[in-house]
Amino acid sequence: MMGKKTEAKVILTPQKIRSYVGAQSYERGEDYAQSGYIYDGRVSGDIIKARSRGSSGGPYRVSATVTDGQIILSDCSCPIGGACKHVAAMLLIWLDAPEEFTEVKDGRKSLANRSKEELLALVEHMLDREPDLEDVLDMPLPTKQKKADKGSATKTPASNTAIKLDPKPYHRQAVKAFSGAYEGDYNWSYDVAHELEAIVNIGHGFLKQKSPVQAASVFQGVAEGVIDHSEETQNDQDGEILSIGSECADGIDKCLNFITEASIRQSLLGTLLDLKLTDIEMGGVDFDGSAQDHLLTHASLDEKKVLAARLRKEIGSAKGGGYSSDWRRTLISGLLLELEAASLTDEEYLKICRENGHTVDLIERLLKLKRLDEALAEAKQMDDRTLISAANVFIQHKKMDTLEPILVQKEAHPRKTNEFSNLTQWLRDFYQGRQDWDKALDYTLKLFTARASLAHYQEIETLARKLKRWDELHPQLIAQLIARKEPTTLITVYLHNKNFDAAVEVASGLSYSYFNSYSDIRTTVALAVEASHPRFALGIYRGQCEEIIKRRDRRSYDLACRNLLKVKQLYASIGETHVWDAYFVNIRENTRQMPAFRDELRKVKLV
Repeated sequence: MMGKKTEAKVILTPQKIRSYVGAQSYERGEDYAQSGYIYDGRVSGDIIKARSRGSSGGPYRVSATVTDGQIILSDCSCPIGGACKHVAAMLLIWLDAPEEFTEVKDGRKSLANRSKEELLALVEHMLDREPDLEDVLDMPLPTKQKKADKGSATKTPASNTAIKLDPKPYHRQAVKAFSGAYEGDYNWSYDVAHELEAIVNIGHGFLKQKSPVQAASVFQGVAEGVIDHSEETQNDQDGEILSIGSECADGIDKCLNFITEASIRQSLLGTLLDLKLTDIEMGGVDFDGSAQDHLLTHASLDEKKVLAARLRKEIGSAKGGGYSSDWRRTLISGLLLELEAASLTDEEYLKICRENGHTVDLIERLLKLKRLDEALAEAKQMDDRTLISAANVFIQHKKMDTLEPILVQKEAHPRKTNEFSNLTQWLRDFYQGRQDWDKALDYTLKLFTARASLAHYQEIETLARKLKRWDELHPQLIAQLIARKEPTTLITVYLHNKNFDAAVEVASGLSYSYFNSYSDIRTTVALAVEASHPRFALGIYRGQCEEIIKRRDRRSYDLACRNLLKVKQLYASIGETHVWDAYFVNIRENTRQMPAFRDELRKVKLV
């Protein structure tokens, strides 16, 4: 074995490690290697393993597979998960001191060669060292299946009707994963997710073994454990634990394809519903993944009735004041509508819609029933955003001509004065689609008045030219920008029209300070007018450079030096290289005690 290790050591190089983990992880890995963070090194064939202390967590389990000098894959229990500084540190130490890594046999092969008595003794020894492992003994585990005889057909997973659904052992392990974590720790969510993922993998193992009920027991147990700790899960900013809920939902989905036992199916469908309701309680963070889709796919008509009865109770408990209660009730009732779509009468469907704020669904059904007057009455009560969605429904039913006056009226009288109306934009797009250029222009002018921008200016130009009104409207738009004192938009319009004289005139009147919001637009003008107004551009570039030097803003030294390069080129273009020479001598004198700045000067080859 030492020969293979030595051979791999010769072929693997620090450059390959750097390329695999990236420059930053490599450099930090060098520090870890030199600081003694790596310990308990082991080698088993092509697999190198060790443990690593962490700067804010750990210890971490680190491993890498190296074949013919190439890093095939790596794994680490740190938040990165592999190809990290810990992997780099381990491989660097292995290259430098392979004798510190103990040769060990492959763990699975070693266990396979043990007798039953030896395995029992080994388990007892492990329990003495880690008493918490006793809980694991309660968990059924998938076992390796013997290969099928040649010529035998591949079997579809059986529903395992003789096997009972038993999520309790896996639920206990899931709860335990949370109990051992402290939210104040930097890696707490990753540590919990890592433990939960190990349990979920047992479910995947049962699926491979074609044991769907046992697999479902795992997915259900973990899902319920995560639901029990939804408050902690909600604080998982990285989404590590949230993804476990989604994975359990997908696992249950796969199991339901093969399970026919009614009680087991209803229990699993209930867990999918629990995941969905928990996600709603958490504010819609995608904790449940595709649980709602799985419910609608798998639930039979009778199963949907059971789920619907539960949802009706949830809607009742969600009633109350406040936006949160209304939002929750709307989502739950939306799922109820989907579950019962095939069994509700029209009046029952309309009643649920009215009681729970599903106004767009309400209008959709009313139009299908040809109850146009009722649909229009509902539309009049809608806010702008909902009305836009309803308008699309009216278009689908070819009834937009009846809604159009309502839209125009609402847009003309917004609830708040000077409010930017989404209806204005929608009507502009609607009339453009109908090639009603006059009305499209009217609403685009309204958008420009409410929130002037170059994009709106260009849209007005396009429409006005179609209607031969551009010569009339163009000076009005410029006058409006001047009157409203919107120099940034005015300058961008001038630059768009290549009216550089006007752009420079406006930009020259802007006050400048290091933190002034106008500094960016002044730079934009400078870039555009270097050829036509070089002295204006010189003033902008010099001013920025001098301010950066004055403030010793190291983060902007590269910008200052790039500006200096432009200053040099501009002075050359106007035949004043002697002015540049004197100016640069002064710059060098003022930055003599600023080595970082002088490094940036070297990078742009000014020194």
